[in-house]
Amino acid sequence: MPTITTSDLEVVFPKSDKDKIDVEELESGTEIIALKSLSDLETTVFATGVGAFTGQGVSNSKVVLESTKKNTDTPKFVLANKNFSKSEIKISGNGRGKVNINTGAFRNSTIRGGKKNESIRFGNETICNNNTINLGKGGDSITFRKGTTFKGRTVVNLVPGGKDVVKFGKNLKSQPGSVVIKNFDKQDKLKVGDDTFNYNK
Repeated sequence: MPTITTSDLEVVFPKSDKDKIDVEELESGTEIIALKSLSDLETTVFATGVGAFTGQGVSNSKVVLESTKKNTDTPKFVLANKNFSKSEIKISGNGRGKVNINTGAFRNSTIRGGKKNESIRFGNETICNNNTINLGKGGDSITFRKGTTFKGRTVVNLVPGGKDVVKFGKNLKSQPGSVVIKNFDKQDKLKVGDDTFNYNK
């Protein structure tokens, strides 16, 4: 299978998709551009790398962020494409990572956190539809900004013991949709707009 490697990441894709994919290395990171819908990609973001999907949809794929214990190493992955479905994003290693879903639909997919202080953010132009988000150890944060649209059932699974923060912006949209938070304990916080709730509330 063809492989493209930059200073930020490595992407492996089916030979049949070679005319559907373009990769551009920028100062801010590396863009994987889906000229047409892509599937079966295997993307690895290096410890100091920044990667992004742009363009059309990506499905049945896997993204791994390779984290380390170094505080200066925070791999980051951004979704700014049409949709990301039936796929997985995983933060591996012993460090932290960042995932931003800025636009498009994030559907029937999974995010698996690492071992230290990961950050996951859904943007104002995102549709969150039937996903599972398993945060790892440490003080993690997940943010659904005010323009996030929910469809189906999204499960956020916190790991007991960490100081986790789940934030919801005001005026969230539901068509219809629900969010279930599991393992919310005494050290965690839930923020909805300007209001903050702890375990007792």
